[in-house]
Amino acid sequence: GLCGVDPCAASLIAGATTPKASVSITGGELRVQVAPNPSPDAFTLYIRSNSNEPVSLRVLDVSGKVLTNLNNIRPNSTIRTGESLSQGIYFAEVLQNKERIVLKLMKTR
Repeated sequence: GLCGVDPCAASLIAGATTPKASVSITGGELRVQVAPNPSPDAFTLYIRSNSNEPVSLRVLDVSGKVLTNLNNIRPNSTIRTGESLSQGIYFAEVLQNKERIVLKLMKTR
C-alpha cells in the first residue's frame, strides 16, 4: 500500500470533493496545498516547511504503483505535476524527515 514510512498511523490523508477546490494539510513542520483539485490538466503543489531538510514527492495510483518520484526538492517550493495522468484518482505523497502527508488527487477530463 502507501505506507512506506513508519509509523504508518501518523500519516495525514486528505481529499477534495468539491470542484476547483484547494486542499491544504498541515503536519508538524510540513504544510502542503494542492490546487486545483479536481483538475482536468495538472496539479500545483505548494510545499511549505519550517525545516530546511529536502522534500520528496511521489504520485501513486490507487493500486500503490509509483508514477512520479521526485527527490531533493527544496522546502518552500511549488511543484506542477500530473499533466500526463489519465482520468482517475491518485495520491500525492510528500515526505520530509519522518513527516509524511498524503493528498488525494482527482484527475478529470
